[in-house]
Amino acid sequence: MKKNFLIFILILPFLIISCEKSEIVEPEIELNEFSILKENNPAISQDFYGEISDDFIYLKCPGLEDLTQLIPTIEGEFQTIYIDGEQHVPNISEQDFSMPLTLELTYNNKSKTYTVFTQGYNLLPIVSIHTENGLPIESKTENIKADFTIFNALNHSNILDAGKIKGRGNATWNYAKKPYKIKFSEKQEPFGFKSNKDWVLLAEANDNSFLRTAFMCEVSKALEIPYTIDFQHVDLYINDEYKGLYIFTEKVEEGKFRVNLDNDGFLFEKDTYYKDEPLYFTTDIFNQHFTFKYPDADNNDIVEGDENFNFINNFMNEVERKILLLQEDSTSTLFEDMIDIESFAKWYLAVEITGNFDPNIFYVLKNRKSKLQMYPLWDSEWSLGLYDLSWGLNITSDLSSHSIWERKYLFNCLFNSPIFRDEVKKQWNLFKNNSLELEDKIDYYVESIKYAQETNKTLWTMPAGKKELLVKFENWEEEINYVKNYYYNRIIFLNSYFTSL
Repeated sequence: MKKNFLIFILILPFLIISCEKSEIVEPEIELNEFSILKENNPAISQDFYGEISDDFIYLKCPGLEDLTQLIPTIEGEFQTIYIDGEQHVPNISEQDFSMPLTLELTYNNKSKTYTVFTQGYNLLPIVSIHTENGLPIESKTENIKADFTIFNALNHSNILDAGKIKGRGNATWNYAKKPYKIKFSEKQEPFGFKSNKDWVLLAEANDNSFLRTAFMCEVSKALEIPYTIDFQHVDLYINDEYKGLYIFTEKVEEGKFRVNLDNDGFLFEKDTYYKDEPLYFTTDIFNQHFTFKYPDADNNDIVEGDENFNFINNFMNEVERKILLLQEDSTSTLFEDMIDIESFAKWYLAVEITGNFDPNIFYVLKNRKSKLQMYPLWDSEWSLGLYDLSWGLNITSDLSSHSIWERKYLFNCLFNSPIFRDEVKKQWNLFKNNSLELEDKIDYYVESIKYAQETNKTLWTMPAGKKELLVKFENWEEEINYVKNYYYNRIIFLNSYFTSL
């Protein structure tokens, strides 16, 4: 007993010292809440709370137009607050939240840093364009110098650059709500997209839902088409005037991160408006007209009668000749030497899945030894039942692309081949497996634009085209339900159709 008592006496000082040390251990810095409360901000009508995720804070303030003079409430375990390097006085110091902020919390020698991203008003990124001398954008051919600012994009960097802008589109240029083509002076990465100078602002003047481009892109990804355009819904301002909800997206062009071609490759489009372009060629058998994206006819990289022009014209004539043979001999395999049947099957399915009546049709020849491919997908404004509504049709349970040339002639020939039919069925089954999350992704877009579509309505009466829809929707929710139901019923029909092939 005496021996144990002696050991206890000997270790007691160490226990006391250990307890004393544990009492002065500094607490870990912890952020529990980051908010904008109306009790400290009399100009706002509700409280807004930030989402804290790792080293980021996402603060969404729908309906709040002015983000420049707000007093944040910051709660947690810390001693001192610094915002953008300046000490912040809690519940007193005003901050400008229109730009991303750096929040640093300290406790003695410890610190922890967050980046604060804020979205106000419609919760969408804002593209602000100021043209030189405030000039209006009235031409598709004449560029106007402009300054561009892209901000309010949450976890993406703001962009400030000069450049130029002009109108774009064919029929869509005649609508009241105009689409635009912009070119930055330097390559930019808006919204984390791949670096480029050239971008497009789509007005989507006929699409009340603003979801048809999203469906097109998600279907393209599910089909694993080689290149799918990146896009972002944005609020557009031109010379400080609100122009509505737009889609900021990539331009279809040759490039490492777009349509990637070898030096001897081709990117061309079947073009209804071919006479408006500087150069086009016409095929002999099907009498189809094609214009050039690459080589660039505007810069005379290809001219009528030169070696490039003659090669692609002869190539397409040979493609049509070998496809036409299938009308007389379904066992012919000569077309396989010319076209990538997987690519053609995927493009065909994408058009059928979305019920796209009027897609832009691009062809890709990576180099002169390659097979012809069909991609990327572009222009989905008349898809998912919109054309049906406009003309009083009901083709949910029919092949919608019967009405476009490719379905009536090109694919009509290809479907004579059991090889092509089998490829379509194969790609359909792969699509079903890859599309399980598609509707969840669409719900994300619905949530992101629910405020912006309301403000867009204050400017534009839909549709902006010459023909009024025969079916009117009472509200945006009905628009969304119609698009979703059309897609759902379309999948059921197509599954039955392709299974029976």
